[in-house]
Parts: sequence; C-alpha cells; structure tokens
Amino acid sequence: MTSNKLNVIGILVDRTDMGRACEAICDSAASGGKGIVCVTGAHGVIEAQSNSELRDILNTAMLNVPDGMPLVWSGKLRGFKDIGRVYGPELMDNICRMTVAMDIKHFFYGGKPGIAEELKSAFETKYPGIKITGTFTPPFRPLNDEEMKKLTDTLDRTKPDIIWVGLSTPKQEFFMKSLLPRISRGVLLGVGAAFDIHTGHINDAPQWMKNAGLQWFHRLCQEPSRLAGRYLKIVPTFAWLSFLQLTGLRRFPTDFSAETRDIRTLCGQLTPLWLLLLAATIALSFSVNVKVIDAVTINTVLPSHFEGWTDSDVYYCHNKDCMRPLISGSKNVTVCPECGAALAKNWSLAEKNILPQDTVLSKKAYTDALGHLCMVTIVTSGKEHTSIHRPQMCLVAQGNEITKEQKTKIELGNNRTLELSILNIRRLLMHHSSAQQGFYAYWFVGDNIETASHIKRMWHSATSRIFRGHAIRWSYISISGINSDAGETSFPTYAQELTREIYRSLHSNK
Repeated sequence: MTSNKLNVIGILVDRTDMGRACEAICDSAASGGKGIVCVTGAHGVIEAQSNSELRDILNTAMLNVPDGMPLVWSGKLRGFKDIGRVYGPELMDNICRMTVAMDIKHFFYGGKPGIAEELKSAFETKYPGIKITGTFTPPFRPLNDEEMKKLTDTLDRTKPDIIWVGLSTPKQEFFMKSLLPRISRGVLLGVGAAFDIHTGHINDAPQWMKNAGLQWFHRLCQEPSRLAGRYLKIVPTFAWLSFLQLTGLRRFPTDFSAETRDIRTLCGQLTPLWLLLLAATIALSFSVNVKVIDAVTINTVLPSHFEGWTDSDVYYCHNKDCMRPLISGSKNVTVCPECGAALAKNWSLAEKNILPQDTVLSKKAYTDALGHLCMVTIVTSGKEHTSIHRPQMCLVAQGNEITKEQKTKIELGNNRTLELSILNIRRLLMHHSSAQQGFYAYWFVGDNIETASHIKRMWHSATSRIFRGHAIRWSYISISGINSDAGETSFPTYAQELTREIYRSLHSNK
C-alpha cells in the first residue's frame, strides 16, 4: 500500500487532515480497538530528537497527526498537498460532536484539580447526549501502583471507547504508553492544553494566527514564564533542522543512531562559519537579476537501446490512491489495469505536483538479458524556473522510504571516475504485497560540472549568479531498481554497467 507517513526530521507523521483523522479514530473506537493517537507539533518533534523513548512512541503510534502548521508546511514543501493541520482542541471538539449519535463513550484524564469535571460539564452542555463515563485528575507526578490500579479499575468498570489525556508533552505520551497494556480497549488521545482551552482557562489564538503558524506566540504571551525557555529552544532548532533536511545537508533516519539523537552533534557537524557563508551567498544570489544560460551541457534524450539492454516506455497512474507505475513496450497504454484511471507517460503524480511546469523530463526503463530492470530518469530545469528540486522529494512522494544514503564512485575508464549518491529505499507501493528493497543512484550535471553533492551544486549555482551574472540550467540523472537478492550490494554490478552506458550517451555529440 502507499506510504502515508511523512518523515519530519526523523519523526513519522501521518499524512492526513482533520476529516480523515476523525474518521479513523471514530472507526477504531466504534470497533473496540485500542491504540495511541499522538497530536504532535514542533515541540514534540524537537523533544524526540534527544529522547529515544518519546521518538519510539511517536513513530509506532496508531496515528501521529500534525498538530502544528510547521509540520503541515514541511509536508506541502515536499509535494504532499493533501496534508492538513489536526489541531488538538479542534480534534477533540469534532470527535465529541460526531460521537453524540454513536455508541461511543469518553473518559477525561488530566488537568489541574477540577478541570476534568469542568470539561465534562462543558461538553455535556454543548453536545447533549454525549456519553462521558468518568474523569480522573492525576497528581503532578507519575502515578504510583495504587493510583494506577484505581484508574484501571475505573476504566474496566466504565469501559470508555476514547480516553482523552490532557497533560503536557512528553508526559502524556509516556503515560499513554504505560497505560495501553493495562487496558482491554480504548483509543488513547493526548491533546495537551485542550482541557484548559475548552474550559476557558486558556484563550485560544485567533484563526489568522493559527493559519500563519504564530499560535506559539499567542501562547507565549499568555504564559511567558513557563513557555519562554521552551520556545527559545524549539523555534530556532526546528527551523534549523528542517533546513538541513529539506536541502539534503543532513539525513534524518527514523531509527536514529546514538549520534543523530544529539542535537548538538547534528548542528555541529558542519562548520558554522562555512554554513553562514553558504547561506549568505545563496541569499544574495537570488537578489541579483541575471540572465539564464539556455544551453544544456548534456544530451538529455535517452536512446532506445544500449548493447545488451532493451528499452520500454514508463507510464504512471495519477490516481493518488494507486500511483502505480507501468512499464510497457506498447505505445498505446492509456488506462491503469489496477484502478482504471488514466495513465500519463513519464510523469508520476509526485513529479507533476512538485517539479516546475517548465521542467524537461526524459525517462525509460531498461532490461538486460538476465531480466534486471532499471529505471533511468533525466530531469532538467526549465528556462524560467532554473532551480532543480531535490530528487528525494519526488522519490518519497511516490511512496518510497529512504533508509540510507551513501556516496560511491564507479570507474569510467581512462582514469576517470564518477561520484554518485546512492539511496537505499523501501518501496511501499500499492501493487506490491510487501515492501521491496531498492536502490536509487543519482548525480547532478550543470555548466560542465558533475557532482553528487547538493552543497557543491548550490554553491556553484550561487557563485555563477553573483560573479558570472547568469543562471545555470541543471540536470539530475537517476538510475533505480529493485534489489531482488538480499545479498546484493547497494548498487549492483549490472546497474553500474548501465550507468557507464548512460554517461557515454549523455556526453555524446556534446
């Protein structure tokens, strides 16, 4: 099935919106299911960078929905247009309203003394007929054994379908993890300050501030002494780590190593002075009016065959629930055999949504005599939109998970080598019964410069705009396939042979 998770600096967030989240939670509660639903903003994501237990809770939750606009923006920047904010207090209100006519019971856990009872009264007044079976106000510390038994006995007796937890992050996530194995049913939802907002003890931000991602500032003005230190850490750290992820300067696996858990290690691996110079140069470069060099320095037309390889055209289903690729020698394929939707040649739905309209794309599938299949793509920036988007953005949006990245060099002959970035990927596509391991190799070409480094490409683009007065049209070339044998290397020998053929084709007649 298509992956529905978004990697936000190593934390898996569901690509969902308010409507779909409410439906999924109500369906689970109505069927007697149990699990943890985390409502996560930038605070939770940053806390999880240095807390492996919190990271594991978020990454294994039944749902981990985007509570803050920065997480939504992160998804939209990577081409996920259907992601939307699932704000905790609004999620709570919507589900309470939806379940009035359903046989779903609620339980409120959390808040200061008296808050849970106020909340129960408020919702019973707002939504007559809602079924709230009880409340529990915890002490300002973890529950001891006696208190936990009292709570679980109450839950066993009242049998709620949804247990709302109103603590702060990460306390509520740790509590939900400890409670889950002790109950037989119930969806646990951690909604933080929702208890205080719905009872009027905290004023909610106006809608325009929510849309602008400034709700944190509204909260800060109300509770400066408690929240100032938190936001001084969260806001710049989240912005910095997101910059590293979106630009490809740093990869954030979901199974962090000990090294990647330490924020100081993350931020310290690149020299601050070099980064400052790079950022200043890039910012300056886009303030300069320059002409675009129309010429492309490589041959961007893929040949119909290489020696030992035969080609096929590539089609994609543009149904977002399918996105099936179809490799066919036929020139008249128009309909997806899986879902019946129309097919588009060469352009996947992710590429259509992410790449600028004037991008030039060439794509073919090549098969050798042993049946090894490789997909080859050449993406060239247009004349107006000269930026070349990161290939990983399209790759992930097509339903793949990147598990590792490394650099390698292959011999081209005559004492020449070509450096490639190699991504290990898990293909999570609907037409596969299970995830498949694959490889994705790429490099960039522009103005007679060939590199596998995002930093070198960005630096060369920026300096060309400033010192040479023109913008460069870049291409990136990718070669991908499936590792059918678990013993295969990250970049199999047959793919290296095809890469050499592709390289010669790119530079023919140029």
